[in-house]
Amino acid sequence: MGAVADDRTTTMGAVPSGDGETRTFDAVDLPDSGDTTAGNLIPGLRASDDDTAHRSSRPSSGGVLGSLGRMRRPGNHVLGVALSLLIGVTVGIAIIALVVLPQLNGDDTAEPPVGTGDTRPVSSIPESFAGTWTGTMVNSNSQASFPLEVTFEKGATTARAVYPKEQCTGTLTFESGTGSSLKLALEVPAPCTSGAVEASLQPDGTIRYTWSKPGTNLGYQGAMSRR
Repeated sequence: MGAVADDRTTTMGAVPSGDGETRTFDAVDLPDSGDTTAGNLIPGLRASDDDTAHRSSRPSSGGVLGSLGRMRRPGNHVLGVALSLLIGVTVGIAIIALVVLPQLNGDDTAEPPVGTGDTRPVSSIPESFAGTWTGTMVNSNSQASFPLEVTFEKGATTARAVYPKEQCTGTLTFESGTGSSLKLALEVPAPCTSGAVEASLQPDGTIRYTWSKPGTNLGYQGAMSRR
């Protein structure tokens, strides 16, 4: 067979035929040798390695979006830390509201002790005075101080007064009073001195104890707290 010429139609070598004529054949266009996709046109052949690698290197849209979604989702550890911080802030605010605010408001919101301001008359020692009270008395003239202990019983008409420093024990006898203030007569042996006593409940829960000697300027007083 003769060589293929540059033109599109080439005369092939003569092939003997029965009639002695010379026949011609049309040349077939061959694909360029650099076309790498030609193999894909032939059924049964696998795509080249380069084409497979090229297709496998393309990330699918679903894979990219899925990766971004996984990156955006916080982990359980992050959620736990955020929840702990939220609980801590809430507890801190509650503590401030329950502890600090009442202190800022002062004693205005505090309820006075039972019996404070009660002006109803009583015929014996009321419950608001019941108990043992101790305090330090101060002499109004000499400014000398000494301890005192007084014990009241609900419904009684007498109370006990003890002066530990002078070692005196006296009796307080109920004369008149209200739910918040009592007038009593003190009978006590020497070296202590008998006299008139007034005991009044104070808003801070203490008793203001005042002793005086009728007809003189002698007196002492002090605050007493329930023991």
